[in-house]
Amino acid sequence: MINMNDNNFDFKSANERRRKRRLISVLGIILSVVFLVSAGIFVYLAIRTEFLAEIFLIIIIALLLLLFGLEVFLTCNSRKKGRCITGIIISLILSLCLGWASFMVAKTYGVLNSITNPISQITHIGVFVLGEDEAVNIADASDYTFGILKEMDRENTDSAIEKINTELDKSIKTNEYTGTIDMVNSLFDGDSGAIILNTGYLSLIKETEGYEDIESKIREIKTIEIKEKNDNKNHSEDDEEEVKEVITVLISGIDSRVGLVEKSRTDVNIIAAVNTKTKQVLLVSTPRDYFIPLSISNGARDKLTHAGIYGIDVCMDTLGMLYDIDIDYYFRVNFSGFEKIIDNIGGITVYSDYDFYSYCSYDEIGKRLHYTRGENELDGTGALYFARERYAFPTGDRQRGENQMQVIKKVAEKLLSTEMLKNYSSLMETVEDSFETTIPYSTISSIVRNQLKKGGEWNIVSYSVDGYGSTEAPYSLGGAYASVMIPNKETIETAKELIGKVVSGETVSVETDDVSK
Repeated sequence: MINMNDNNFDFKSANERRRKRRLISVLGIILSVVFLVSAGIFVYLAIRTEFLAEIFLIIIIALLLLLFGLEVFLTCNSRKKGRCITGIIISLILSLCLGWASFMVAKTYGVLNSITNPISQITHIGVFVLGEDEAVNIADASDYTFGILKEMDRENTDSAIEKINTELDKSIKTNEYTGTIDMVNSLFDGDSGAIILNTGYLSLIKETEGYEDIESKIREIKTIEIKEKNDNKNHSEDDEEEVKEVITVLISGIDSRVGLVEKSRTDVNIIAAVNTKTKQVLLVSTPRDYFIPLSISNGARDKLTHAGIYGIDVCMDTLGMLYDIDIDYYFRVNFSGFEKIIDNIGGITVYSDYDFYSYCSYDEIGKRLHYTRGENELDGTGALYFARERYAFPTGDRQRGENQMQVIKKVAEKLLSTEMLKNYSSLMETVEDSFETTIPYSTISSIVRNQLKKGGEWNIVSYSVDGYGSTEAPYSLGGAYASVMIPNKETIETAKELIGKVVSGETVSVETDDVSK
């Protein structure tokens, strides 16, 4: 006798099995499509970045096609449940990996494109009156006589005056002065009711004896923003097509926490001579107080750090004059960005030649930061003040330059390690906000491509030029005296020789060239 209940049960079970096989089959097809799309996006981005040599791209494409074929083979027969599920799991894992890799590549590509296309520099021009003056805005001071600099930074001053005249619908009265101190004194003496001054000069004036408290005696009633579009002469399309084997780069750290576009004094002035063929890198540090002619001062000497007030191009041209070279590009970072980068990579370990307290920094409880002789594990703030300190050392700016170059090396080592992957996304965001450079994307991608293809370590050597302390009248102070460093010509000549060796493809070593740490 036939058991109808058993037949009904078998019929239902068969339908349930067929339904599950169809679901697995559909899921397998969906994941196969997802894998194929993910692979296509990854390959597209890999080609777009230009990081990989053709042979690597071919290998990657062949491997992805092989994996796709394997995934289809495993999932195409839904009757073999175990094999099909294995294929689905593999497809899911590979799709997730490709999605993550595509995100990493896209993020890197976007950030590099962002930082290699600097748009503008900004100069802030302030209108200042005495602290007790009744004027609270520019309209209140419309009938004042405004003190201005006769020659220094005149282009920005004239732009500011034009904007003020437009706002007031009248032409303001002006008195010209040869130097910043003379102009400030005119405010105190009553010869000027207000002064128009590049705010970058305030830090210079504060370093002048007798004017340390200048910011407590004057008050800013208007800020005028002068935006200067970058010529980007070193980043034209023609330049991008021609990838140079040897490049020189100014690594500049600006004395500003408001952003990269702000024109400001430079506290880091390091020239990197890079030979991508021989993998030689020479870092030459020049002290910030070096007393040399600026490219815009008609032979008058000034502190090197003051060049930044007039723009990054003046810094490049000034150092180019000093070392008789053409500096191709610049790489610039501001102090706040410096801290964030190091915090994002988990800090760095540096070696200190001295046991010292930082004169220019304090921790959370108001105590000066302390560094021991030997290795020091530093976060962003600790590394920043390690790189900025100079007063604690017998050799002052020279030791600071060496510390700066050590920090750069340690950061580079960390960035090249797998540790950076832990905070990769936030690191990329910090890089985008903290760095800018005129090094063409094509040059960067070429260096990465060759490194991935050929491998090998880079020989990084550093050298600091030297000098002796003196008191002179810098160009930017217009006759007022300040502490400066008179260049040691012998060390400059040594730096020129070392740069020449890197450019010509010779190997630069510490022992043979007496290069500093």
